[in-house]
Amino acid sequence: IFCRTDVRATDADNVLVLVRPESVQLSTLSPAARENVWPGELKEKTFLGDFIDCEISCDGFSLRAKVDPYCDLAEGGKVFVSVEPARCAVIPASET
Repeated sequence: IFCRTDVRATDADNVLVLVRPESVQLSTLSPAARENVWPGELKEKTFLGDFIDCEISCDGFSLRAKVDPYCDLAEGGKVFVSVEPARCAVIPASET
C-alpha cells in the first residue's frame, strides 16, 4: 500500500493504514492507476440518501466505501477498489 506518512517504520513494523470511506473509489473496470488498486467483491450496499454505503471484501481485508447514489454496482459483483496514495494515512499499531 502506497501512502503518505511521517511515521518511521521498517518492513517488520506493524502499522495501521487509515482510509476514509469517501476516499475509496469503486469501478467494474480496472482503473488506469497502478498503485493501491485491488480486485474485490461488493458484499453489501445500503442506500442512505445522498450516498450508498458499500462493504467490499478484498483478498485478506475489507473496506467500506461511500459512493454516488447513482452508481450501478450489484451486490455480489466483482469490483476494483482504488485509493489515491495521498488519501491514505499511517499510524503505528502500538498507538491503537
